[in-house]
Amino acid sequence: MENLTPNLMVADVKATAQFYEQVFGFQILTTVPDMQEPESGKLQFALLKCGGVNIMFQNQPTLVEDVPDFAHQKIGGTFTLYINVEDVHSLFDKIKAHITVLKGGLYETFYNTIEFTMRDPNGYFLTFAQENS
Repeated sequence: MENLTPNLMVADVKATAQFYEQVFGFQILTTVPDMQEPESGKLQFALLKCGGVNIMFQNQPTLVEDVPDFAHQKIGGTFTLYINVEDVHSLFDKIKAHITVLKGGLYETFYNTIEFTMRDPNGYFLTFAQENS
């Protein structure tokens, strides 16, 4: 195995991509317009990158075409995307006004990291962590 790039089902690909771009500094690498409504400006897919982290977002109708079992699944997840960062304090200070933070903010773990966990607009959970030196 070489890497992992999650493909997350979302309601609005364009809004989600803009959130990750504006709040976290992700760069949008690739987009696919909504083929059902090409004039709408909506997207059906986007690939984003920030440092060594890649994330794909796909709208529910087209992801269901690829994975029919998703037809009856709720958008969001019962998992966390765990992302190591160089300066968790600066990231937290930069984005805390734009996010819903869980557990009240930064916390230290028993495995020697400082972390915070947040929920994105689609209900996915992201944990940002830095080794506590």
